[in-house]
Amino acid sequence: MNTDISEFKNLAIQTAQSKQLTEMQQLLEKELDRQGETETMILDGTLPAFFDQSYSVDQNKSAADLSFNKKLWNPDVLYITAYLTNVDKGGVICDYFDNFQLYAYQGKIGVKINDGLILENIVLPKTKGQLLFRLSASGDLEIRFDHDIILSKKLAKDFTKIKAGYVTNGHLQGEEQAGKLQTYKGTIYDLRFTMNELSRKP
Repeated sequence: MNTDISEFKNLAIQTAQSKQLTEMQQLLEKELDRQGETETMILDGTLPAFFDQSYSVDQNKSAADLSFNKKLWNPDVLYITAYLTNVDKGGVICDYFDNFQLYAYQGKIGVKINDGLILENIVLPKTKGQLLFRLSASGDLEIRFDHDIILSKKLAKDFTKIKAGYVTNGHLQGEEQAGKLQTYKGTIYDLRFTMNELSRKP
């Protein structure tokens, strides 16, 4: 600092600094691995694509709760929509701020609630189609696949609110599991989270 007050000299390219630069790069990579992030994810940013009353997250991406104004994103009814392929192989569709994980696996679509409850339908005749998940703050859950109701249940409490954690698409943040919560083996098209009304347009 005393010899370069304006900090115009790039010390990183100097041979004398190569050892420290390598150590710092390794430290950064270790921390990113611990957090489940990659350099590409950081460069792409962590914000979802916001629309009027809805937002979307790309497959294999996630967004932290700090990306949201919780007073604004406070649904009375939460809708999750997507077009799914490979429902027979599948995996986790999304983790919603550790409230629940929605998945498609071995031809079934289900949801794992953070209190340990697991709900799923019988084996579907199709391996691809349109998903519509609806959950109210009062606990009314309904899941449709290609317009047919495949699962409905009354839950004991509100799982629609954003809390500390991540909303993800096709994976779990910072961990890899086998089976129904594995990284999604297929394509999830246009995963969208909508508040209160599906009729609103972007």
